[in-house]
Amino acid sequence: ICRSGGIGRRARFKIECPKGVRVRVSPSVPEKNMNEIQIITAQSSSFLGPQLILIGGFFLFIYFLIIRPQNKRMKAQREMIENLSVGDEIVASGGLVGSILKISDNFLTIRANNSELIIQRSSVSSVLPKGTIKSL
Repeated sequence: ICRSGGIGRRARFKIECPKGVRVRVSPSVPEKNMNEIQIITAQSSSFLGPQLILIGGFFLFIYFLIIRPQNKRMKAQREMIENLSVGDEIVASGGLVGSILKISDNFLTIRANNSELIIQRSSVSSVLPKGTIKSL
């Protein structure tokens, strides 16, 4: 009894037979067609085809949709905090509105409702136009 190594187009046929037994290959598939089928299956199993393009497109999509806009927002926030000056009116991250009295390396002294508060520079969420506090 002889066994073949697989069934289907992608199967590689390895026939194991006892010594001295001859195996006859079916003449229904000519040798030329077998080579063409092997070439087609070898080309379609290549990973450097559409799969690689799809993965590259996915990473570009993620970069331009998520990473790049986030980096722009962080850069704008960093520039805003570096450009703070005495007298600027700000809104802190907790919703506290006040004007800057004194600036140190990491902290700001602000005036809000006739009281002085010390907050971190990084807690400033936005800078308001001059005169906004008086209009509130």
